[in-house]
Amino acid sequence: MQGRFQGAIASWLGASAVSELAACDQAPFINTFQFIKDQDFRNRFKVPVNVTQLQENLITVCIDAFIPRTAIMSPAGTVSVELILSIAGCMLQGGTPTGHKTIHIAIPYNKLTQRVQVIKFPIHTPAGSLTVTAARLIYHSKKNTLVTKINDAAFIATGVLNARYAF
Repeated sequence: MQGRFQGAIASWLGASAVSELAACDQAPFINTFQFIKDQDFRNRFKVPVNVTQLQENLITVCIDAFIPRTAIMSPAGTVSVELILSIAGCMLQGGTPTGHKTIHIAIPYNKLTQRVQVIKFPIHTPAGSLTVTAARLIYHSKKNTLVTKINDAAFIATGVLNARYAF
């Protein structure tokens, strides 16, 4: 997985020197990267998710309203889903970290509408930095009174939602 991610970064860089890169809101190859090949996050979480940067040092993730039972593809027996959003950045030249943050959102797996969510991530985004926003789903079932994680490889859902380069 790490080698594939490095390959996506190398494909984006192409033959360009870091000093020649232009700023972009969606870095090709990285922006659609899936950590597990053929397990597209967007095929499991069918909800529009927009990642924007409207001001310096603040990335905003907006998740549209949705009904979990119709918008999330899950294994049988699912009673809840955990959506994990992570954001991390680094200086492209040298790899110095610029920050990271992770949040967990508990979603009951039912037919009730989940309201729009706007999550603001304060993260340093200086010129020359690459910032990646990624997501993962974890499914839970209930056996007797115990809620447990579902470990079904066919339903692993992780992926990059956005990769942006500041210059």
